[in-house]
Amino acid sequence: MQKPSRTMDLPSARRYHPLLVGLHWLLALLIIVNLAMGSLQLQHIPNSSLEKLTALQGHMAAGMLILILTLVRIGVRLMTRTPAPIQSDGPLWNRLSSTAHLGLYLLVLLMALSGMALSVQANLPAAVFEGSMSLPTSFADFAPRQAHGWIANALLLLIVGHVCAALYHQFVRQDGLLRRMWFVRS
Repeated sequence: MQKPSRTMDLPSARRYHPLLVGLHWLLALLIIVNLAMGSLQLQHIPNSSLEKLTALQGHMAAGMLILILTLVRIGVRLMTRTPAPIQSDGPLWNRLSSTAHLGLYLLVLLMALSGMALSVQANLPAAVFEGSMSLPTSFADFAPRQAHGWIANALLLLIVGHVCAALYHQFVRQDGLLRRMWFVRS
């Protein structure tokens, strides 16, 4: 007996829905910028600096936007037809591909949740958005900060793997994988 599709047994699409494509590339940009902001900028600004508050405002706002857009993307993904998975170089690689995609979603969600937990523990909304108090001397003492850093590293590694796999499909296998996640039909 065939297992029912989550899209009400619609045939698979040739390409991803344009909203999914737009969200994919927008989220890719936002996530990379926010990871860079966290590791290249925020980490090196002392908490006593006013510049830290401004940087945190942008980082936290972008993090919330990433969370919202990721949830929207998951909803759109569940409600639209999608292309059948491209078969890779064997069952292990196929399973790794689907696991990596789920991992990307999971890590983005965990990143947002750990950021929110840090925000609550350190009372960041009052300091960053209301200006009613100063930042803690260090964020290192907060457990969610440690998790946020570990998740950031794992997410960065998974993104690099995702990009390498997409480039492999595009230039070595030449199987049209990227065409499915782009705006123009070819």
